Order: sequence, then C-alpha cells, then structure tokens
Amino acid sequence: MSTANSDRWMLPEGMFEALPGQAQALESLRRELLDLFATWGYQYCMPPVVEHLDALLTGVGSTLERETFKLTDPAGGRLLGIRADMTTQAARIDANRLGGEGINRLCYVGSVLRDAPANAHRSRNPTQVGAELFGADTPQADHETLRLMVATLQQAGIKNLHVDIGHIGVYRAIINALGLSVEQAKPLYRLLQGRRVTEIHEYVKAAELDTEWQQIICTLPKLHGDIGVLDEARALLKSKAPEALAAIDELEAAAKLISADASLSVHVDLIELRGYSYHTGLVFAALVPGVGSELARGGRYNSVGAAFGQARPATGFSADLGAVFDASERACGSAQSILAPAEATNESLQAAIVALRADGESVVEDVAGAQDAAAQNCDRVLKNIDGSWQVTNA
Repeated sequence: MSTANSDRWMLPEGMFEALPGQAQALESLRRELLDLFATWGYQYCMPPVVEHLDALLTGVGSTLERETFKLTDPAGGRLLGIRADMTTQAARIDANRLGGEGINRLCYVGSVLRDAPANAHRSRNPTQVGAELFGADTPQADHETLRLMVATLQQAGIKNLHVDIGHIGVYRAIINALGLSVEQAKPLYRLLQGRRVTEIHEYVKAAELDTEWQQIICTLPKLHGDIGVLDEARALLKSKAPEALAAIDELEAAAKLISADASLSVHVDLIELRGYSYHTGLVFAALVPGVGSELARGGRYNSVGAAFGQARPATGFSADLGAVFDASERACGSAQSILAPAEATNESLQAAIVALRADGESVVEDVAGAQDAAAQNCDRVLKNIDGSWQVTNA
C-alpha cells in the first residue's frame, strides 16, 4: 500500500472526532446544558459555521484574527472566515437579526475551528457552548451570567470548582489617572499580565512616576486572593485613582454573591486582564485543579454590537464542551440496546419492537443473523418465551 493511501484515514493535526460512546455522552451533555439554559430563559440560536470575515473579526472577535481560517467565497469573491468563536455571531444576531431592542438572552452550541488549540491537551476544533445576555448594563445581569456559568459546570458534574473574578475597570481607571493612551499602556499591560515584578519596578522608575504611583503599580501584581484584598486595593487607589473604587465595589458584590456557594473556591484578582481589548467590566473564569486551562470564561463586553448597527450592553460566557466533559469524569455511553430477530413479516415481533421503541428503548434487529448481542452493542435480547416477546439479559 502506498504512503498516500495509508495516510488517507489520518486526521489533520490537532483535529478531534468523537467515536460512538463518547459521541453519545457528549451529545447527552449538550442536551442537558441546552435544557438548563432554557430554564433560565435563554433561547437557542444556530449561527452558520462560515461568515464574512469582517463580521467575525469585529468586537469580541477582533483578537481572533490570527486564529481564524480564511477562504474566498466563489459566489461573490468576498473573504470569508470559519468561526473561531461564536460570541460575535450571537452579538450580530442580537443587534441585527433581532433588532437590538429589549433584553435578549441567547445560547448556542457548535463547532469552531482555530489554528492552534487552547493547550496541548485540547483540539483545534472544539465544540463551544455559551450563553449571552444583551440589553442590560446592570450588576444583576453580570451576576446572572456568572451564576449561570457556575450552574453549567455543576450540571456537568464538575467537582473542586475554582472561580476567578476580576474587573477591567480597575486597570482602566489606573491608566486614565496616569494619562496614558491605549498604545502607551501596552508595555505596562504586558508586564502586569505576566506579573513580571522585576521589570515592573524598572518600568515605574524609567517612567519617572512619583513615589505613590510607583508603590501602586508595584503592588498591583500582589492584589489577588480572597475578598479581603479588596480593602487593601481601596486604600491603595482611593487618592490616585478614585474611579477604580466603583469597579472594586462591583467586583466585591459579585465575589460575595458567588462565595455564598460553599462548594466553590473564589479568588479575586485586580489585574485579571485577559480579554482587555474588548471586555469593559466584570470578568470571570472557572478552573479545576489539574486542568491546563480554564473550563469556561466570560464577562461584560459593552458596545460590541456597534459594528452591526446597535451598540448594545452585553455579558456572557462560553466553554469548551469537550474540556468540560473530560473534567467531569463522566463515563462514555455503553451498550444499552436490545437485540431482536430480523423478521420483518412477523407481526407480533414487529409490534413488540414498535412498542419498545415508543417507550424510548433502542432496539437493534439482527440483520446479519449473528445472534451475538455484545458484538452488536446490545446488553439485552428480545425472545419469544411461551408465545410472547420478552426482553431478557444477553
């Protein structure tokens, strides 16, 4: 066999496919989560896998340019993109297709494609599941999506859940007080995000900041832990960056709310800046010890719909369904079917099969005549016993 022929069965690097059993378990989880979202009032939407590239890369999608696969539409010649994230699509549906009015709660599940996986253990084509709330710029809306993220992971059976909470407004208040533009603030952003303490000290000295500002900037990487660090943050920022106090209050309210669940470990972080380019307020992520990256993350991202004609307040979260499934330690589907003889003209047998299927049972007809239940993924058999069709163990 030639090398070309022997390689045809291989998937591209980093691609994932679910085989029977695993696919069944993933689908079961998908349905559970959509049912959960429905009980919270979130409506299911199904955006297309491919869109015009400029639509995919606006707003929250602006950071995904390098991760997005691109192609040219033979029908119109425009540049298209295969979605790497579904959040922007939900924002487009809210602002454009639903008219951008009132409160819209949308949820979604679908495959996305990226040029690189989130970490070495994940695929490039994860299934993204998420929920977005449009039209409400209130702490209550932020709290709802935060609580829904936790409920989603708890529904999946996640144990030892850790929730990290931050607020982009703290850092923005500091940058505004320093009088830095977005471009000027980039070096400081990179240093704080990496918690590069030595380089942060060098930065504040080179910038010739006064003593109080030097203390503030150098202390920021240490401002993480339990809710108690927020009092330290208030004392540190109240004179130099008073605008940060409102953001700290919002952060504290969310942290206290989620801390009421004793099963959660809650961690606040004053320089949690992932998604800084588009997030505008509360941000949060869910993690489990031993998993290389967060299972879910989200936050507030106001005005994302402006590119679609409606600048709408928005908050939401998304997760990798496969990562959630793996962390939940759920078992893959096993044989739960009934093997029946393949006798299409046997009216009593066919009536029994129809009745079993109507009750939700999976019935497999033995078309190969093998009569081996295990080989056909069956754990029971349908037999004629004393003139009636009965289900027995295989």
